[in-house]
Parts: sequence; C-alpha cells; structure tokens
Amino acid sequence: MEKLKDFEKRLRESTEKSQNLKDYLGIIEFSKTSIETKELGADLIPRYFQFYTSHSNQAFDAYKDIIEAVDVNLTVRVQAIRKLPLFCKDAPELVSKIIDVLVQCLAIDQQEQHEAVHETFMSLFQQDTLSDLINKLPEPRKLDLLEALAEISPHTTTLIASEMLPPIFELLKKYMPARNTVEKSDSRYVECLLYVFHHMAHKVPEATNSLCGYKIVPTQPSDRIGDDFSKLYKESTERLINLEDLIKASVEQLVQEMSDHDKAYLLFDSMSGDDKAILYMKRQDTKTELRTCINILAMTEVLHAEVPSFIGDTNVVKLSWKEATKPLAYTRALYTDLMYGIPPDIDAFHNFMDKLSEDLLNKLDMEGMCELEDDQVQALVGSSGLKQAQDTLPESRIFLHENPKVPCLFWRIRESTLLKLVTSKSWKKFLGFIRDQLFHLICWAYAASDLVSATRIMRNWEVEYIPLCPWYLCSFCRPEYLGEDENPEKEDDENPEKGHYCYGNDIEDCLLYIKQHGIPREICKKFDCKDWQPPNADDPHMHTTKLKSVRKIESMEEALLLLPHFPIGADLVVFKELWTVGEEIYYGPGTNSRGFRSYHAVIVSSIEIYKGEVVAICKMSNGTKVCDEGYVRVSLATTYMVVGASPKKKEHVRATSKPMHLLSEFIIIDIDENEKEKEREREKETESEEENPEDNQKGNPEHNPKEKSEEMQYPDFGASKFHNSLNEHIMPDSDKSLGNVSGEEIKMVTEGLTSLSKFGEKGPQERMHEPVEIVERGKRPANEAGNDVGTKKARTESSGCAHGI
Repeated sequence: MEKLKDFEKRLRESTEKSQNLKDYLGIIEFSKTSIETKELGADLIPRYFQFYTSHSNQAFDAYKDIIEAVDVNLTVRVQAIRKLPLFCKDAPELVSKIIDVLVQCLAIDQQEQHEAVHETFMSLFQQDTLSDLINKLPEPRKLDLLEALAEISPHTTTLIASEMLPPIFELLKKYMPARNTVEKSDSRYVECLLYVFHHMAHKVPEATNSLCGYKIVPTQPSDRIGDDFSKLYKESTERLINLEDLIKASVEQLVQEMSDHDKAYLLFDSMSGDDKAILYMKRQDTKTELRTCINILAMTEVLHAEVPSFIGDTNVVKLSWKEATKPLAYTRALYTDLMYGIPPDIDAFHNFMDKLSEDLLNKLDMEGMCELEDDQVQALVGSSGLKQAQDTLPESRIFLHENPKVPCLFWRIRESTLLKLVTSKSWKKFLGFIRDQLFHLICWAYAASDLVSATRIMRNWEVEYIPLCPWYLCSFCRPEYLGEDENPEKEDDENPEKGHYCYGNDIEDCLLYIKQHGIPREICKKFDCKDWQPPNADDPHMHTTKLKSVRKIESMEEALLLLPHFPIGADLVVFKELWTVGEEIYYGPGTNSRGFRSYHAVIVSSIEIYKGEVVAICKMSNGTKVCDEGYVRVSLATTYMVVGASPKKKEHVRATSKPMHLLSEFIIIDIDENEKEKEREREKETESEEENPEDNQKGNPEHNPKEKSEEMQYPDFGASKFHNSLNEHIMPDSDKSLGNVSGEEIKMVTEGLTSLSKFGEKGPQERMHEPVEIVERGKRPANEAGNDVGTKKARTESSGCAHGI
C-alpha cells in the first residue's frame, strides 16, 4: 500500500507524466497483491490511463482482474464498472474487451451491479452511436453486445429507455430493411434488437409514435400537433412483413435440416466419435436457430395490431441462447385399477368354453363368433350382467367373439334409441386437415391438440385452424415414460429406424397438462421422439393456449347431446377391421377377427344417419389413406362387454362391468372468450348493418324465424357459463331432438330397422355387419408391436395408438 501511495504521489505531482511510466507500471503490478491494493488500484489505473495508452492492454487486463476478483467489495466493483468507458475513450480498440467484461458482469445476479452495467452502456452510447459502436467490434463481439443489451433491457429505467429507444430502432431498421436482403446469419441480431425494442417501448410507448408511427391511443391525436407519422407506420409495417417472409422461409429450411439430421441419426452407430459430435452440434444449432425464428415471429406478430402491444415485463419470450426448458415429471395422478376394476380372468372363460356344445365350438373355430342363449350369457357375466345387457334393448341376439387374449360379447341396440343424438352440427371446418402420427404411439397428443385448436377458433382466438405440437406433448406431458413403454418398436442393430421413445397415454391427462402449461404451435410435422427437447418448447404463444375447463363425461348419451356446442374427444376401441373399413361403417370385430387391439384417441365431429344407421363421424390422426380420407364412421349401435383377459392383456383392457359402446372416455374442454376480438366483430357487423340495413335483415333471427330457431338450437356459450350450462343442454327425451332429423332420414332408419329384424336369420358376420359391405379401401399394414397401450399399470386405461400408423 505504501508503494502504491508513493507511485500515485509522484504521478500526481509530475508535470510531464510520460516521464513516470515506471510509476504507472508499478501501480499495475502492485494492485494485484491484496484486497486493499486492488481497491486502490481500481481508482488509480483508470485515473492515469490516458497518459499511457501504449500499455493499454496491460493496464486493462489488470483492471479486469480487479472487477472479476471475488474478494473485492461490491461497492468497489460497481464503481470500477462505471469507470470502464474511460478506457474506451482513449483506446477505442478496447471496446471488444469492455463488452466482454460487461457481459460477464450480467451473469451475476446482483441488482446494483446490473444498474452499473446499464449506466456503462449508456456512457458508451454517448461516446459513439450504437451503430458505430457495433461496427467497431469484430463479428463475435457484435453479437455479445446485442445479447448483453437484450439481457439488461428488462431492467432499464424509463429515462434510459427513452434515450436508448431511438438508436435501437435505427439499428433494427438496418437488419430489417425494406427489401428482402436480410441474410440468415442476421436472425440472432434481429431477435436481440426486437427484444430490446419491445422492452424499451413498453416503458416509453409514446416515443414509438415519432419513430415508427405507432399510436398507442388511436382516438387521441399524434404526440406532436401537426405531425403526420402515417408514412413512418407504413414503412415500419412493410419492413415487418418483409422480415416475417424471410423468417418463415428460414423456418421451412431449418425444418428440412432437422429432417435431414434425423435421417443421419439412422447411421449414428456406424459413425466415428468426431462425426457423432459434429452431427449432434449441428442439430443443436439448428434447434437454436428455430427458437430464434419462433421468437422473432412472436415479437413481430403483436406489432401488427391496431394498437401494438409490447412484451414488456411479461417474460413471455425466452431468449434463444438461454437454456431451453426441459421436461419435468408431471404430478397429476393417473388412473388406477380402482377406477375401472380388473377384467375377468381368462381361466373362467376357458371353463365356460369347455361346457359349450360341439356345434358352437365348430362355429367359433370357423368364424370366431357364435350366437349365445340368455342362460349362456348369464353363465359368463352373471345375472346382473345379463340384465344390464337386456336393458340396452338389443336389436340382435348376443354374440360371443372368441379371442385367446380378450374374448368379448357383442350385440347391437335399436337405432331408434339413438335418433336423439343426430345433429346437423359438424365441427369439421374447425378441426382442420387430417394429420399423420406415422409410427408414433401418441394419438392422444394429436386428438388433444386438435381439440384445443378447434376450441380456439370457437372462442375467437383464431380465425382458422392452426396445428399445435404433439412432439412437445410427447416430451413434456409424461417425461418419466419416455423410452419406458414396451409397445413402440425399440431400436436395434438391424432396424435402427424403428427406435421409439413415445408412449401410450390418455386425452384427459394430456389436456390437464395443457390447462396448466399451454401448448406451442407445431413446427416440425415429422420428428424423432428420441429427441426430448423440441425447439418450440419455449414458444411465446404457449401462455395463450391454457385451458379454462376440462371435463370428462362417462355416458355416451350425455356427451353426444353436447356435440352441437363442443367438439368431443373420445377413445375408440380398436379391432383390425378399423383399418380396412374404408368409407363404410366401423362395427368392431367381424368373423375371424384377430380381436381387441387397443384404444385409439379420436375427435367426434358430428352424428349423422348413414345408410339408415346412426353413426359418429370421427377424426383420426393416421393420414388421409385410412378410412374415409382420415375420418371414420363409427356405429353407435354396437355394444360390447369384455368377458376375459389374458395376464398380458389385463393391463391394457378397461374392465367393463356394464355394457360399453365402441366410443368411450368422452372429453370436452373450454377456454375464455376473446372478448376484444368478439367486440371487434360486433363493431364490424354494426357498421355493415348501418351501411346496408335491408340486406342485413336476411341474417336477423327476428326477421327470419327459421334462422332464429337454428341460432337458439346452437347458442354460443360464454366460458363463464360453461359448467352451469352443461345439464341445461342435456335433453333426456328423444323427441326433443327429432327436430334435427328430416323425414327422409327417419324413413331410412325405419328401413334399416326392418332389415335388422332379420338379424337372426344370417351368419355371424352378416348379422354383425348388416347392411354394410366391408371394403378394404386405403388399407395400410399394421404395426404389430404398437398394438397395445402403455405397459405400466398406471396406464392400463390409456388411449394409445392402435397401430401406430
């Protein structure tokens, strides 16, 4: 300390500082020796730096060590940070090193230190324009500076924001030009600058009027009397649109790169260690670039609104270079055996089979099905089970469908009891295009995400179908099951492309996850489920997709009577006939069927009369070559009971102590209404009515009684009335719904019932499938390994994908 004081005294008293170089070098050297010398050196090194710039690197490195020293007092460090611009003023070449120090200081979570960094940046900007400052930096340091600005922007004061916003916007325009000249490598720059712009504009929104023509309060005049910023607004909007077009093109290219990486992974085991590392890094870089593009599009989208909104302090956008959110085990309990019970043991069924007549056994051997008498049904399911079956008003005799793993009883109920479910309402236009889950065992994720997409249109959050991300749900909904399910084909040396980590689950569990966390938009239609970190895991739109309500409905009648008001998720019991039924009706198993496969998650779009029978039109997720271009017609009359299950199948079959339909586990959801958008639509309608009052009477229910009746039949329920309205719209009497069914359709049903009265005169296959001819349209090979749902006991009732196709 005495030496340092001597050096400082001679320097202070010297009139020719250049003659005292040894004293300054002594200060640099001795400031490293103790806490006290570091604190004194933090004051002396920058004070005399201007006289010894030829030793700038040596002086700055010593000063940097003082700032980074863990034993330095916080107050001393903060003061040292504030003095950094003194070096830049006399040695501009040190800008890059100063940026490094500031970035490192931001990594420490200390408010006073962050404030000092903010002030230092402002001092640097006062010495140079932001654009000039960046131009002085080498390429890597430019990005460091912009990333540092992005990280500190949420913490800036209003005063600093007002000073920084103009240079930030001018620099942003450089990377967001009016013409399509932005290079792909600039996307990270744009992300940083847009992020800073949003946070600064959030603090001083009125300043955006003179910068880019934004009017935060549209009904008020411009900030400056007489100024017209409409040209600025037009220019800014054009730049945004051009940028979005470029970023969307980049997304398509990056998605293709992801697909190429996935193909390369098939050869992963044969690669050298270096090649594996290179491939992994390339894939991670591609995912980071996708995150960058997602953030940019999210930040530009909100600027197109009539009143632009700024992300501010919401933490909606997570910067792409920050660690991505990782899957965490979800805490919601899954189903247990107590909820469904355990299927009857297969041994009891074998004992029953030993007592059957030789004729019935021969029929079972030849056709896999035979007709049973009531006493035989009672022997299988007991007197209570027989009564429950008879209470369904069977139209046919009860048939036994023999299968060594899951034998079942099947029959059909009267079509007339189903007429009240028929409705003219269809949700097809809300459900979007047919998607293809390929070989992934995640039909539950596709069904759940499409339910959310449809409901968002219904509640005015979207104007068209936007697909949401099953890959994200597979990774995040139940991460503890990734790679644990035995049913997806696992990777092996001969078939590496068959390696899957996806798993069976149910729609309700998935929707409850979305209710809490939201779901991102789909980026990659094809993906590798062994990759647990999709690039859109931090999609800024996710918070808008959280659900208000998720309700499970046990009764098919109760659920389907709500179909005019909500699309309905459900599980469809799968037999092999599902994949060969084509445009015709799916009845469950036919003769020589290979038996129960699993449960497949679907969405009920409508209830219609087809060839005299009441059917549910269900959207699947297996591409357009399955069934009727991706939609299947499901018989509502087919009813069944499981009468046995092998030890292996017991974990995958829902015990049916009472008769069940092919569709079960019905789910409806709701979200809050987008009141702003709804009000905007009302304003447009009002303006239209004022312009053409007579023409608009055509759509007025009061003017047109028929339209009024239809509107009352399908009211638009607000989310706040969701739970209270459910019982109100369940119509217990069948004749209350017959207004939806035309006389011609009733005639078709009657004719169908007449033909069904001859049910007992035909063979088992004809009886079960009358009057439909099964066609093998769009047949696809079954994936035998993916037939069952989850392997764990907790997932025995889950709706896994039947074939994984």
